[in-house]
Amino acid sequence: MNSFIEKITTLGKSFYGLIIYFSITYIFNFVLKALPINNKFQYNILLSVCEITTLLLLIIVFRKRLKKDFIDFDKNYKKYLKLGFTVWFFGLIVMTVSNNIIYHFITTSGPANQGAAVNIINNYPLYSVFSMILIGPFIEEIVFRLSFKNALKNKKVYYILSVLIFTSLHALNGMNTSLALIYFLPYGSLAFALSYILDKTDNIFTTVIIHSIHNAISFVLIAMTSML
Repeated sequence: MNSFIEKITTLGKSFYGLIIYFSITYIFNFVLKALPINNKFQYNILLSVCEITTLLLLIIVFRKRLKKDFIDFDKNYKKYLKLGFTVWFFGLIVMTVSNNIIYHFITTSGPANQGAAVNIINNYPLYSVFSMILIGPFIEEIVFRLSFKNALKNKKVYYILSVLIFTSLHALNGMNTSLALIYFLPYGSLAFALSYILDKTDNIFTTVIIHSIHNAISFVLIAMTSML
């Protein structure tokens, strides 16, 4: 009986990050709809406040682990980043190749998440920098990877949950056709790479930095494409 309760408690802890993430998102969406927002600048500020609030709450909840990882990363960052960028590069290759195959042979319409990213960059540039490059990766790495790894001893369950939930929210968000399921492969390859990096380095700052750089590259490419 005690063993069963411990397993349920452990599983519950793995969802702390998700609970905070979705709760703050829901509250701010409600506030945004209720407030009379007159311009995009105000919208940028409110969305940025939402991101900062979410991150602060996550830092409070995971402060002990974050402190431990920060000290460890300061000592071993060269080794961690070397492994991290190597794994990320292979994940990026799979992501790029699968995206090109999908685009040229299956459908020319991108995933809903990509369209949303373009819209956010064009209309809310201040928030997009916060969300995509600075704060967003930190939040996502805590929510979709660290929270699971912290609580789950079974590596298979950790990989399945972290990859499945991260990929579902990115590739399938706003999905209006079953064809969008094919984007599970490119997004899943990145999710698996980041999950693998955290598993091998056991340090959240490694994946946060790599995730931020990946998003920064995507941000520049999307911005350049939009201008052209």
